[in-house]
Amino acid sequence: MSAGIRQGQLTLIIWILALVLVGLGIYLFALAGRMREEKKVSEFLIPATELYRIQDMEGLAGYLSGRVRILSIACVVFGLVLILYQLIHFPAYIAVAFALALLIVYLWFSRGLREGVKRF
Repeated sequence: MSAGIRQGQLTLIIWILALVLVGLGIYLFALAGRMREEKKVSEFLIPATELYRIQDMEGLAGYLSGRVRILSIACVVFGLVLILYQLIHFPAYIAVAFALALLIVYLWFSRGLREGVKRF
């Protein structure tokens, strides 16, 4: 147990985090489909101040849509792992391993986002 946080509060925090991650994953999955379909990058991913610098919006949308989809799947999977962790109480190292995997996917996505903005 963490210092200063009671077990009930920790459980609530984990549930909220899990639901936010699942919701984010669903939103990102739909966003990836919309990006591929409309050939346009969302301001959710890149600020409007950076969007005007992009010369090949279609190319960047195609480049990022696959990465967004992978990030969305990672968010949903980790959110579901957290929900299962609360319901089944499997060993914590499994949840930590999934958290590290989500972090690695996010870092990969961030790197690709920066490279894509520079390239396109």
